[in-house]
Amino acid sequence: RGLEEAIDGPRAADSSDPVHINTDPVNNLDTQGKGSLILKESHSSLNSTVGPTSQEVLSKTGQASAQVKQPSNAKKISAPTPLVAVAPIPPSELFPEENDKNFRIIKLSEVAEALVQDIVNIRILLMTATENELRAVLGYLEPLNDQDEIIKSFIDSTWVYIGKYGGHAVVVGKSASCKAEQGELNASLTIKAITKKFKPSYVIAIGICFGMDQSKVNLGDVIVSKKIVNLSTFRMNKGSIESRNDSDIEPGTKVLTIFSESSNFKMMHSDKENAKEVKVHCGPIVSLPVLVNDEEFKEKLNNVTPQAAQAHLAGEMEAVGIWSAFKTTLMPQFIVIKAVCDWGDGRKEACSGWKPFASHAAARYVHHQMNKISVKMLLE
Repeated sequence: RGLEEAIDGPRAADSSDPVHINTDPVNNLDTQGKGSLILKESHSSLNSTVGPTSQEVLSKTGQASAQVKQPSNAKKISAPTPLVAVAPIPPSELFPEENDKNFRIIKLSEVAEALVQDIVNIRILLMTATENELRAVLGYLEPLNDQDEIIKSFIDSTWVYIGKYGGHAVVVGKSASCKAEQGELNASLTIKAITKKFKPSYVIAIGICFGMDQSKVNLGDVIVSKKIVNLSTFRMNKGSIESRNDSDIEPGTKVLTIFSESSNFKMMHSDKENAKEVKVHCGPIVSLPVLVNDEEFKEKLNNVTPQAAQAHLAGEMEAVGIWSAFKTTLMPQFIVIKAVCDWGDGRKEACSGWKPFASHAAARYVHHQMNKISVKMLLE
């Protein structure tokens, strides 16, 4: 009878039941009234089930009697969503609002020819997509030599920012003014607008990405693209994703050599004693025109066919668009350097606070490396 009550719930007491007072309670059992038993919910495992499972129950004499067989229709309790660590906050001076920066707004057609030539001859383009990514880059952007302010100019359909980044003259672009414009299409259109005036030899996509595997990378870690898996078009099979593109995108040999060597880079999440360190990883990333926020879909991305030779570290949305804009022209040295801001697993809102810090980490790493690069190295 005790087993039946544990499974089916307490029954109505009758006069034949002796009164029993529990003097030696078991962790997950209570006694109430005259000998009826109520099983407490067990939280000993994230995968605990509703109802008793192999738990010892008390007989009416207070002794362990038998083990309860798990009901065949027991329901699984969903594991609670893992908590996301509180995101570090970038220093305000290195993550400014655009309105806090001083710009010299110009039309290239209205400035001295010598300055125009200096500007259009700039060979490094830093591409961002979102407001957070742009703010992070502007935090390290300084005026050109002989200029008091960063130059801001409207070219065709987009604003560009012209200054010095780690000792080198650069043009900075931003492809999305809202969420609807994020992705490869606007990235490609923005590149085409910018290259009407500039002919970059080096293009670096800086910003944020989602991480593939929490055992390999952490929030805030920087990812350097060793290869870009082109998923601009793909076939969704049952249980797998198949790329419909002929080949992956390889980064420029020179920029990969420069940015994959990170041994001298040191950055912490904060100045606290036990703060985590920002790690730099070099490996494959996927680029596709959808915002990934689903664990099952993300797992399929990590096994894209044709066979993935190496597990992908991250995913993002703009790289293929930037690359495709140069397909009909001389291809510059191109690389993606982005930091992990979420896991693409359904917790984007919970991770949203990491976007500023991840943007800042990627911008700082690029700035660090560009401080080490000589002009001669870029021209060789």
